[in-house]
Amino acid sequence: TPAKVGAGQVGAAEENFRKAITSATPVFEAYLRLAEIAQSQGRIESALGLLEEARLKYPERLDGILAYGRLLIDAGRP
Repeated sequence: TPAKVGAGQVGAAEENFRKAITSATPVFEAYLRLAEIAQSQGRIESALGLLEEARLKYPERLDGILAYGRLLIDAGRP
């Protein structure tokens, strides 16, 4: 379980991860972290969208596919 962080820290982290996925060379792990933040805030559709984008950009990364599947299960979706 990730350590608890303050809202300001989460906001700063989210901003940095957004920069990482919109850079000329997007960072795969940033998609996963952003999706985790979105999920923790109850923004499931946003989290799924981020993981879908990661799956499309990095189809060879099985951890992205697994994260997407886990989120679907957690959200009670088929």
